[in-house]
Amino acid sequence: MRAQRSAEIAHNSEHWVDRRRILIRVGIPILILLVVALGAAMAGMEQFVIGAAPVAVVALLVSLEFMMRRNDLYPVIILFSALYIPISFSTGTASRVVLSLALTVAFTFLWFFQMVLERRFTVKPSPINLPLFLFCCATLFSLVWSSGFRDPIVTVWGSFPFVQMASALVFIMSVVTVLLTSNLITRRSLLVTIVVLFIIAGFLGFIDHILPIKLPVDTNGLFSMWIVAIAVGMGFINNKLPVWVRGLLIILALLWIYWGFIRNITWLAGWVPVFFVILVISFLRSPKLAIFLFIVLAIIIYIQWDYLSTSLSLESRTSGLTRLDAWKQNWLITKDHFLFGTGPAGYAVYYMTYFPRRAMATHNNYLDMLSQVGIVGSIFLVWLFGAIIWRGINLVKRLHGRHDFLEAFAIIGLSGTLGGLLMMMFGDWLFPFAYTQSIAGFNYSVYNWLFMGAMLALDHMTCKLKEEPS
Repeated sequence: MRAQRSAEIAHNSEHWVDRRRILIRVGIPILILLVVALGAAMAGMEQFVIGAAPVAVVALLVSLEFMMRRNDLYPVIILFSALYIPISFSTGTASRVVLSLALTVAFTFLWFFQMVLERRFTVKPSPINLPLFLFCCATLFSLVWSSGFRDPIVTVWGSFPFVQMASALVFIMSVVTVLLTSNLITRRSLLVTIVVLFIIAGFLGFIDHILPIKLPVDTNGLFSMWIVAIAVGMGFINNKLPVWVRGLLIILALLWIYWGFIRNITWLAGWVPVFFVILVISFLRSPKLAIFLFIVLAIIIYIQWDYLSTSLSLESRTSGLTRLDAWKQNWLITKDHFLFGTGPAGYAVYYMTYFPRRAMATHNNYLDMLSQVGIVGSIFLVWLFGAIIWRGINLVKRLHGRHDFLEAFAIIGLSGTLGGLLMMMFGDWLFPFAYTQSIAGFNYSVYNWLFMGAMLALDHMTCKLKEEPS
């Protein structure tokens, strides 16, 4: 009797959940439509509402139903929009909200809202969960704290509060992208899709740089690092690929090395992280190979030293020394707001008040974040990065020797993560600063966070495999 009663309860619960899901999938679009219709009617657009309502209802129902059933596609859609869809929305300021950021916010809301309504608010156990949550809390606290305890003589312009809130949103959505991706991707095929999307963008992006045509592909930020990491990782490690495919991938890597090291040598972000990830991938594949490549690289630098020193002299004068001055200047502000920072984008108003003619961006994400969210938020951020790297190292050890797609992807994710953390010393590549790259920089900084999350998703997918001893 007890077993029968339990079965009945489970059966009724399943029906209740099904009815609740139907209510969610039908009720939410209708509610959204009613709100939009009411706003349009108040604006004198009744005829438009009447004509568009049936189409809007069907479109919303179909799209929301699909997205609720296939939320594992959220990260792939975000990546696709960031790579290929140059759409942005005006904010009334110099910054624009790119489609990838809007989709990240929308998908995060849908994911959490769906879990809450279905009473299954859970995320996968991971060492990243606590520091990620604490960093988000620290960012919000810094936003409030910096407004309440701002220096009284600091001048704040009209758009600044909005810029601060938008910057806080970018900080939070950046790290939440890791959580979203690591939890929703559960199939190898989606990892393959991510790699294929990036490889296609790699070929199109190189054509866009070389030929006088404009293709809709975003290769800003650390794109060159990631495409070389993917091409070299898959070409060197994934023995399951046909030889001709691996050859094409190596050619793709060489093209981007040529673009960064030969054609744009003065832009360090175009080739320093590229060589770094190649060495890391080589070391993880074979330490002897890494030593060999390091020696080859040293010989090339020695032979071409005159060319390198001439090419980099301008970079040293205009950027290297300027950055040192910018770091010293930033510390003049940060030291007085060390605990919780000046808030997201906060040190900009201090600069314009205390030294408006010498306002220089730090071009250093670590110092940026220390200045904006303080030592408290920075500790949580370093903790988060440490947890990601730790899981990545364990993943690479677990998959070592497979010489397949999974091992290659693990090594790509770890090497790219390390490369991104290195380049945070030389620019705002992971957290775009509002008054340099603007919040639109999320469109290419999100690449880093998506790959971190995808690496952790692979970690979850393979956690049952026997790990290699430390």
